[in-house]
Amino acid sequence: MKVMTKKIDVLSWAVINPSKRGSFEDYICVLAKECGKRGISIRFVFGDKIAQEPKKQFELDGVDYDAVDVEKLFSVNTLADILCKYSPDVIHFNFIGPGSLLIPVSHIYGIKKVIFSDHSSSPVLTQKPKNYIFTFPRLIKRKIFCMLVNRFIAVSNFVADRLEVENNIPKNKITVLYNGIDLERFSGIQQDERNRLRRSFLGQGAEKLIITTVAQLISEKGIRVLLEGARIALNTYHDLLFIIAGEGADRDFLENNVKKWGAESNIKFIGFTENVKNLLAASDIFVLPSLWGEACSMALIEAIAAGLPVITTNVGGNPEIIQDGTTGLIVSPNNSKELAFALERLIIDNNLRASFGRAAYERAKKYFDIYKMVSETVSIYKKMLDNA
Repeated sequence: MKVMTKKIDVLSWAVINPSKRGSFEDYICVLAKECGKRGISIRFVFGDKIAQEPKKQFELDGVDYDAVDVEKLFSVNTLADILCKYSPDVIHFNFIGPGSLLIPVSHIYGIKKVIFSDHSSSPVLTQKPKNYIFTFPRLIKRKIFCMLVNRFIAVSNFVADRLEVENNIPKNKITVLYNGIDLERFSGIQQDERNRLRRSFLGQGAEKLIITTVAQLISEKGIRVLLEGARIALNTYHDLLFIIAGEGADRDFLENNVKKWGAESNIKFIGFTENVKNLLAASDIFVLPSLWGEACSMALIEAIAAGLPVITTNVGGNPEIIQDGTTGLIVSPNNSKELAFALERLIIDNNLRASFGRAAYERAKKYFDIYKMVSETVSIYKKMLDNA
């Protein structure tokens, strides 16, 4: 890590712990290099529990960063210390709420331009607050803070619409910029290599149909609905293996249900994995049965970049990633029978799976390339700096 001793142009504040080399860590690396090419000095701030692989990549790509206790990333004092240290002209917030005190504090410490990227997912159904007398002041505070932001980056049209409706953000202050990934990491794996991965990574032969999910094991991700759909499909098609990668509060409950059904040989929980690329390469179908409004799912984007046909739900930004009937199938949320029927369509039709997979990869190239995302981000920085 380099030691920064001079004033910088842009401070990118991301409330994350780089616990693996994921797509956002790739974004940091590419953004750092592109800013360097465009004459923009940028420094990043994120959590201090950095895994070896992203740490090595940060060093190779010349990423300048401060790693602080992730619990202190929301701290006004931490922000004040960093701002005094580097005096940036522009600050770019990622993974904080629109009502965060970090936004007005940035102005207090002389930041000329504030950029706010909204990555957040949200409930599908908006419920009326129970304690309106307490909620109303928070809503007003959030809207006032949003007025202090110069540019909003929404990771999908769904998120842009939500910003406009919930926070009265004018459309001309919102830029829609889809999440991007390093396509080369997830594509270009030949069938022989895929079959080897099936045997070595999953311990399965090439003849078994592998259906994969990568998600937090929380109720909002709809894993319970997936298991019910899988149970229906397994009544007819026995040569299936469902791989569920991820951790979360619901894991014990979900695994216990699978044990009750006696389906452990067909439904496996593998926990958190750093090797998503190989897992996707070994798979035939990807499923994300979300119940809430996904902002712009990295899991879906990585799946289509790997050339997989996808089944997902009609919530949030999912339909902006998956084209129903072209790159995959879109089903209603919380409907296990509809999900099981979609699974059956793909299980029995190898040609349909192949067609969807090819179209999925082409869509990933067109809309979700990390270099496109970075180029547009840097253009926003340039405009902010020119007007600072």
